[in-house]
Amino acid sequence: MPIMLVVIVLAAHWTIRRLDVPPDPSTRLKVGGTALGLLLLAEFTLVLWLRGLSWGEYVAGRDSVSGTVYVVMLLVYALMPMLVQRRLPP
Repeated sequence: MPIMLVVIVLAAHWTIRRLDVPPDPSTRLKVGGTALGLLLLAEFTLVLWLRGLSWGEYVAGRDSVSGTVYVVMLLVYALMPMLVQRRLPP
């Protein structure tokens, strides 16, 4: 998860800078929400199909600790565009 957090922060910085997203919190939340929606769409369609799992098998396969950490990281992923600054510090 620490590697995932670093990638999330770097991707949010890149997205904010590359797309020139205004610092308005509602706009940045929309960007994060859209990114989360696309991520979940990809996971629930492609990953479940490739692994041959149903939705119930996928949920049952998660243990409580890793599942909770995963959900928290998804929320961090959605909120990160709002939390990052426009430029990385030197």
